[in-house]
Amino acid sequence: MIMVPPGVSGTVGSISNGDFTVDEDIGTLKSGGKNIPIRMMQTWPVRHSRKVIGKLPPTEPLITGQRVIDTLFPVAKGG
Repeated sequence: MIMVPPGVSGTVGSISNGDFTVDEDIGTLKSGGKNIPIRMMQTWPVRHSRKVIGKLPPTEPLITGQRVIDTLFPVAKGG
């Protein structure tokens, strides 16, 4: 099973047979009139940030009950 890179869709153009390394093209994918090379290894993003309109400013401190932590590392309550 060969996976396609993230964000790419289309139909299979060609697939080669034989022995390959991870850096060699093993086939092509036709997408919108373009031929996109497919390799055995892709780089996938680990995390995408969520879209937000705006963040609320912190208004209340998080009190842990440990004086050293509350004094040296003040943290706002909430996300």
